[in-house]
Amino acid sequence: MTTLSPIKIYLDSNVVMKYILEKDDALEKIFQLSKECKIETYVSILSFQEIATSASLSQSIISYIDNIKDILVNNNVNIFYNYDINLISGTVNVVVENLTYEDLLHLKIAENIGVEYFITYDKDILNKKSYGTIKIFEPSSFIQHFRR
Repeated sequence: MTTLSPIKIYLDSNVVMKYILEKDDALEKIFQLSKECKIETYVSILSFQEIATSASLSQSIISYIDNIKDILVNNNVNIFYNYDINLISGTVNVVVENLTYEDLLHLKIAENIGVEYFITYDKDILNKKSYGTIKIFEPSSFIQHFRR
């Protein structure tokens, strides 16, 4: 009997931030799948940096920053600590022309981890629909796709 490996997904920082601010139902379902080891979920330390930067713009998120790691770890989310800002040097081309440096860096980190799905609310990333072999979904669409 062959055991299938769980699929790997990457959560963009905007997904994590939305969950912190308003408890997203779709992300709750993703976290449940992660707890059940049906998926392997990843975020990058880059997300923590982006959320900390946003915190300076939003007082409501400041009180949650210390809890981010606990929320993720308690939901069986893997935190990817290693990334190289040189990952994207020389890779900006027509396929990624509308993405910010940070967006492209997240996608390259996800690619290096070997994820199959990139979960985001970022419209510019969602419009790409895929990046290499990575399929791009917003959380609720991913849940619908996963349940098929």
